Amino acid sequence: MTPVAPNARPPSRELLSGNLTFERARAGLSQTGLADAAGLSRQTISDIERGATNPSLDVIDRIVDALGITIDRLFVPHPSGLVDDDELVRRRASGREDTVDAFEALDAIEEAAGRPRRFSNAGRPRMGR
Repeated sequence: MTPVAPNARPPSRELLSGNLTFERARAGLSQTGLADAAGLSRQTISDIERGATNPSLDVIDRIVDALGITIDRLFVPHPSGLVDDDELVRRRASGREDTVDAFEALDAIEEAAGRPRRFSNAGRPRMGR
């Protein structure tokens, strides 16, 4: 077993943090929206996304039910790095299952980090897929 640095987050908590932020953005929910749907506080969602808490299985079950996903989606590592054109075409054709709107992702990341939105969508047309 690889030793974990004293102040490092456990790998499972790191996965949960990033995947929850992604899945929330994919669903188009704010932290408050997800918290309301799951019957939790916004602070609980924020703490999980920041990796600042160790949520119980009951809390995780409520979150996955609210998001309409299976629990494994919150703990599966995603490959990182650049993808080729064929992979981009496959992702676009797959629908919304494994993609997320860029603005929704940015909003979710900013909210998870506790930063206010830096832009407004007012007057901006939605970009088609």
